[in-house]
Amino acid sequence: MNEPLPGCAIALGLVAILSALSVQAATDSDTGYEEFNVVTQDIEVERSAEPLTQYANASGETLIKLMHDQHQQYPYVYEEQSMVLIDRQGNRETRNLRRYSRVDEVIDKDAGAMQIARYMLVFDSPNDLKGVVLLAEKKGDKTSQSIYLPAFGKVMITNEGDAHAENFLGSDFSIENLIGEDVKDYDYRRQRDAMVEGMAYFIVDVFGKSDANRLLRRHFIRQDNLYGSRTDHYDDLGRLQKRQSNHDLTQVIGSMWRANMILMDDKQTGHQSLLKINRRVFSADYVPLEYFTPQWLYQNTMKELQYEPADKIAPQSTQRTSQETSQALSIKEVADR
Repeated sequence: MNEPLPGCAIALGLVAILSALSVQAATDSDTGYEEFNVVTQDIEVERSAEPLTQYANASGETLIKLMHDQHQQYPYVYEEQSMVLIDRQGNRETRNLRRYSRVDEVIDKDAGAMQIARYMLVFDSPNDLKGVVLLAEKKGDKTSQSIYLPAFGKVMITNEGDAHAENFLGSDFSIENLIGEDVKDYDYRRQRDAMVEGMAYFIVDVFGKSDANRLLRRHFIRQDNLYGSRTDHYDDLGRLQKRQSNHDLTQVIGSMWRANMILMDDKQTGHQSLLKINRRVFSADYVPLEYFTPQWLYQNTMKELQYEPADKIAPQSTQRTSQETSQALSIKEVADR
């Protein structure tokens, strides 16, 4: 059953969400982040005179496709995450959440073969957000997102919006930041290779199809493993708006790498979001298709989502992040890199 909420209830629900999403000083000392101050530092880039690898003549689009092919999203992923939001005054809010994601191949009668990427975030804390679920689906160039508020019963608040323009539930991440860009939607132009803190990078600029002169992003792709470890995001006036940097890289399957810590730094507002992956599982058993539907959420309690089918998972299917690295790497150290 999918009845709409009365207007006043929807307004109250959204006010509650926005209130919960406001950045507050963290009161839970278990995160270990409180003792650190966040100090951002721009990274100097030295342009190299000569190409450094066998990809000397590769185009920007080729490099992006190589990066996606090697590190493409495994189709079934479950993650336990912590997200720390830090405002300009240094106030912090810590969230604990679980991410469920899957990618399925489908045949569309109009578009032919295509992929549908589904994502679900379940909030476990703070209390104001506990039990809130966000569903997102990317089908072709369309992204939809819905919020489930258990206190209001069987209803979803749905928003059809721009996946790369809207920040995600008060964080500095957009939906596209979290699920990745669709290569066919953009034009890619390779720039001169660069050295950043002794590491050789391919530099690829991203432009929209509709506006060939509008720089959207600049990707920094490591030449040793073709992993994109930094992305600069630009506003409508061509100014640096946000910088995403990936840290604590881990080789997970074959030549596929993953970042266990992701920092999104809004250079214009001074707000930062640090996402830390505490546990990652590659398995379809953890992300059944039925989870990604409002009907399933309406018929099941959140308690059922909180237990893992560990008996169904082979030991090699799980990947825990580096505890030593995670404990040693503070927010300040991440921001300074």
